[in-house]
Parts: sequence; C-alpha cells; structure tokens
Amino acid sequence: MKYRLYVFVCLLTMPTLSNAIEIIFDFGIHFGGDTLSYPNGTTTSIGAGDSFMGSVGLKMDLTDEIMAEVTCGIDMIGTLNAFTGILEIFSTNDEKTDENESPYLLRDACNALILYKLNDTYRIGGGVTASSISLSNPTGTSETDVSFDKSFGFLIDGRIYFEKTEYVGVRLIFIDFSRPNDSRTYSGNSIGLTYGFEY
Repeated sequence: MKYRLYVFVCLLTMPTLSNAIEIIFDFGIHFGGDTLSYPNGTTTSIGAGDSFMGSVGLKMDLTDEIMAEVTCGIDMIGTLNAFTGILEIFSTNDEKTDENESPYLLRDACNALILYKLNDTYRIGGGVTASSISLSNPTGTSETDVSFDKSFGFLIDGRIYFEKTEYVGVRLIFIDFSRPNDSRTYSGNSIGLTYGFEY
C-alpha cells in the first residue's frame, strides 16, 4: 500500500517538476585578475579572470520568488588561438602550425547559484563556482601547456529581464588560482557582462 502511494505521488509531481525545470544558455565576457606568467618568468597580457564565456545548464523554480541554477561551460581568451588549440587536440600532427602563435587561456567552469526575483524585471543572487584554467605555451614549441589547480570561489549575479526568458546582467567572480608545486597565487577576481536565455 505504501509503495503504491509513493508511486502515485511521484506520478502527480512529475508534470509539476518538468514544468519548473528549464534549460538555460548563458554567454558573456569577463575582465580582471592578476596577469598570468609562465614558470620561466615570461609574462602574458592575459588576466586570470579574463574570458569569453559560454555555458549551458538547468534552472529550477523553488518558489515563486526563488530559483536555483546550475551551469557548466568553457571560457576562453585569445579566441582565435584557442580554437586553433582545440583543433590541434584532434590533429595527428605533433608540431605547432605557427611558431609565433600568441598564448591563449582555456577555462572550464561550473556554477551553482540561487537567484531571488525582486519583480518581473530584476533578479539578484549568488553562489559558488568551480573552475580550472590552462595557459598555452607562448613560444609555439612542443613544450606542454601550463595547467593550474582546480579552484573554488564565489560569485554574485544581477540580471535585468527584457523578455520573459531573456536577460542581460552583471556577474562578479571571486576566485584564486595556483600552479602545482608553486607557492604563488593568482587572483582570478573578475567582473563580467552576461546575456542569457531560458528554453
């Protein structure tokens, strides 16, 4: 009897949950953080918080005013060179195609946050982020890229909805990065402008 009641309750709540969960796409550009350098001391023009962001995830309405959101994606800076680097992953040629290539930064990030609906237009919230970054070799040689340890941080997010499912916003990220076997810490704190839509 209890099992049947449990199944009945699940069947009743499934349509409600499916209506409350939506897919969300989020894009933006971020600036900030300490200037990154290589172990040999060579510096770059790339900040640890710089990125072009693209992510996808799920949003769930917890109440009429509160919603939870989880997104994951890839961020990049030095976009053209980043795409070249991605293509080289699938290439059978072990040599770099351009010995004078500029460095690029690849970042994978997952964000989880809670947003409060002030009204139909404005929403504000915050949450946590998990991120790791990899910096390409600046010389174009066969040396390996520089990887940083995965880090955890916090974020604050504010949005203006100009359509029921579209928004522009501002996001603040507070996070630090470090290399393995290196005592130096790089601030990845950044401010970003975002655009997103829910589906």
